[in-house]
Amino acid sequence: MRAALKLLAILAALALQGCASHSVSLWSENDSFATAGSEYTNYSNGIQFAFAPTAPHQPCSDDCDNGLFGSIVDFVNIGERKKPSPDIENPIWLRFGFGQQFFTPDDLSIETVQTHERPYAGWLYGFLDVSNEFYDARTEEHYRNNVSLRLGVVGPASLGEDLQRLWHARCDCPEPRGWDHQLENEPGLIYSIGQDRRVLRRAISESWSYDVIGTVSGSIGNVYTGAEAGGIFRLGWNLDRGWGARTIDDVGFHEAPTAVGDPGFFIFAGLRGRAVARDIFLDGNTWEGGHSVNRKPLVYDQTIGFGLNWKQFDVNVSYVYRSKQYSSQATPTRFGSLVLTWRPKE
Repeated sequence: MRAALKLLAILAALALQGCASHSVSLWSENDSFATAGSEYTNYSNGIQFAFAPTAPHQPCSDDCDNGLFGSIVDFVNIGERKKPSPDIENPIWLRFGFGQQFFTPDDLSIETVQTHERPYAGWLYGFLDVSNEFYDARTEEHYRNNVSLRLGVVGPASLGEDLQRLWHARCDCPEPRGWDHQLENEPGLIYSIGQDRRVLRRAISESWSYDVIGTVSGSIGNVYTGAEAGGIFRLGWNLDRGWGARTIDDVGFHEAPTAVGDPGFFIFAGLRGRAVARDIFLDGNTWEGGHSVNRKPLVYDQTIGFGLNWKQFDVNVSYVYRSKQYSSQATPTRFGSLVLTWRPKE
């Protein structure tokens, strides 16, 4: 476990070596944020570290080696730049990093397979996100095309069991006893494309305004395959041109990776529907037999929260209510999401 954590720390340090200034984001998601630790609701924990250059693609400055990384970006990104003009902004933003999620049944005290509950499962991955943004100052048309590639591993190699046991030993929480029945090791891939569009933006006063952001996306891979659509309403003071708070699973990143701006604050509410064709954390391993549950094909998320921009820091806090994902699920999933972002000064 310690060796794995050291490796992740080394990867984070290497990601920042030699490139232009980066913003750094930390995601933390946990069901205890929404239930005050009183119960477990199918999604135990998620953590993600992300690094985003504050300058648009090219991702590195002139003294960086852009050959291999640039080729990877061009391969992943299927969006194309529009012809630039004085009134049109069309930057390409990058984000890369790594993360881990793990999922458990509601009752951690049972050692045998709980056939009516979801399997124990962990997911450790690295990712590259490319966001091709378009803004026309004349018409105020504003949207972005997002592409995401995640590569990793599901199963014991994801270290989900190790992290949960370590944390529960420290916090005097119930010992998880069913990890012997977790999903087997399997390489994992998710390739996603999507679009966010600012459907509406209106000023209420000099400082207060609101906007509505629509989003659609689709993903394919052995870890997850599905499509989703939804929207976010934001009301705020000095409302930025960001795209609303997002969870770890969402395509596209919430922060506008530009330089430090004016302080601001907003509240938001969102609704998103999802059609799911494949979810390894419910359907079980792709090639191995084992524990699985009867997955529901249609689910939705309801989200409320707030965001704060102050000097070099952004804070986004969300409460997520997720409808039942499988037929024998006793209660809907609820979890909290916290995103902290630091931006370098210009």
